[in-house]
Amino acid sequence: MQVQPKKRWHNNRAQWVVDTRPEGIRKVQGQKGGEKFFDTQLEAEEYAAQVNDLQKKSGSITPTEAGFLSDLVGKFKDLRDNQILQGQVSFSYGDSQKKALNHLSTIKMNDGQFFGELKCLDITIADIRYLVEKGLTKNRKDKTKILTLKTKKSYLNALKLALDLAIELGWASENVARSYRFRANKYNYSIEEVEAKNKKFDKIDPNLLKILINNVLKLDKPTFNSRNEQVLPAWCDGLAIIFAAFTGLRFGEQSALKWKFVDFKSKEILVVAAHRRVAKKIIRAGFPKNSRKSMKGQDLASRRTIPMGPLLLQELQKWKVRSPRSDDEDLVFITRNETLQVSSDNWRNRFKAVYRKIEGFPHTRWHDLRHIYASIIIDQMNAQNTLSGRGNMSWHEIKTLMGHQKIETTLDHYHHWIKNPEKDQARAKAIESKYFPNATL
Repeated sequence: MQVQPKKRWHNNRAQWVVDTRPEGIRKVQGQKGGEKFFDTQLEAEEYAAQVNDLQKKSGSITPTEAGFLSDLVGKFKDLRDNQILQGQVSFSYGDSQKKALNHLSTIKMNDGQFFGELKCLDITIADIRYLVEKGLTKNRKDKTKILTLKTKKSYLNALKLALDLAIELGWASENVARSYRFRANKYNYSIEEVEAKNKKFDKIDPNLLKILINNVLKLDKPTFNSRNEQVLPAWCDGLAIIFAAFTGLRFGEQSALKWKFVDFKSKEILVVAAHRRVAKKIIRAGFPKNSRKSMKGQDLASRRTIPMGPLLLQELQKWKVRSPRSDDEDLVFITRNETLQVSSDNWRNRFKAVYRKIEGFPHTRWHDLRHIYASIIIDQMNAQNTLSGRGNMSWHEIKTLMGHQKIETTLDHYHHWIKNPEKDQARAKAIESKYFPNATL
């Protein structure tokens, strides 16, 4: 029975599906078959042709037809590079998977053979178990560091996807990596490891933040030489730092912001786009993180409006006057070469140089500026005493301002900042008074 791709509505969008479940279709080594979805008809037809070709061979794969894992790594890299260029996966995600597979192929197995020297058809669940539990133990660069469970899972996920490709190529009959299950390890930790896992971003002292803001604004001044001649004009590096802290935008969103989305009259910023890296030096625009799909399969940007305070409004107005590119279609934050910002490295280094001079200021990453913004709006929530979310600010509003897709993400990151000592003490006193009604301090 020949397999034919069909068009079907799946995940709120039209996709092509190849179904190998019917009894008339010969399965590979007793597999049950299943549905595989594709975004284009061409991809579906190519996969259907591979399935039909296997059926002609009575559903079997011979060892001579199966490729080595090292060859599969090369094909997987080519696939990921193509998907990155087409914007189907992010650069960082695809690049990390390529590096993970390359690392896996160089691990020496129990018999002394490298994992990359195994044929895809010959890989067993025992090989996967050895790879994960014994082969993947220490960091590739720093042998003193033990790999975390999260890192091991990411490596295994990359291998699963690669072996899926091996099945499509006809190099393997089943994906044994998908049969492996990590064993629960809830109680085999030290106290220090548990504390490290539960560590959250701590709010920064408002007085330190005030010092930081005053200092970073000094970055946006012209540079003069010894003869009092201007060498460099005033730019926007300090503004970029306070902008991130007072709006909570991700770097890609800030990099893609155009002047037409800065509404000085209503004192609002509209977030509609984000830049993403698809190669080392190639940046493309896309929808912000956590965008969703419409019922017709169209991308809907997670648009959100961020209010501006008087300081940020004033600094943006100053920058628009002196910026060499200030038309509606121009980017707000550009380099001194008048090109888009492809990385936060320059801003981060300037930010680090400033906060390291402030006594007591903790180590802070560029992304932590989003947490600073969250701490500011949650302090407002605390001040309004709206723990139930029924006052002037709710968790749903905080979720929207942060650009989170689910409110659980917002709660997981920031719920520990909500404080109400009076309410907590009243609850504790009520519990004790049930048994010790006369207890006093």
